[in-house]
Amino acid sequence: MAGRNNTITHTGKVVGVSDDKITVLVPRASACSACHAKGFCTSTDSKETLMSIPNRGEIVTLNEDVTVSIQRSVGFQAVALAFILPVILVLAVIFILPSVSNVSEEFAGLVGLASLIPYFLLLRLLNNKFTKKFIFHIEKLQ
Repeated sequence: MAGRNNTITHTGKVVGVSDDKITVLVPRASACSACHAKGFCTSTDSKETLMSIPNRGEIVTLNEDVTVSIQRSVGFQAVALAFILPVILVLAVIFILPSVSNVSEEFAGLVGLASLIPYFLLLRLLNNKFTKKFIFHIEKLQ
């Protein structure tokens, strides 16, 4: 991951092109091994990541090297929705539920974990809205 202005960029290779999406294979950067957050990052789960990006009229061909970028602020919003808010939700349920009702901490923990189900279902239902908001840009490498 390299920062350019206010963007987060990754270099990859186009492995699929259709009318509605472009699939880019992004190799894991060698800098990941030295990163202090590699244990928490989902990009370290495999050596490569497939990014499925809506095709907005970009003209790319298979096996072409491209740069995929997104605004840094939008990237932080995605991280907040996927990781930070669910943790806050679970912790809020775990701490608030026993104080407002007569339930055990164990039950509150289970309810806290169960609260993730409707949260992630809601995110899934709002997927089209997020697709319009979280816009990736593709540029051909020179």
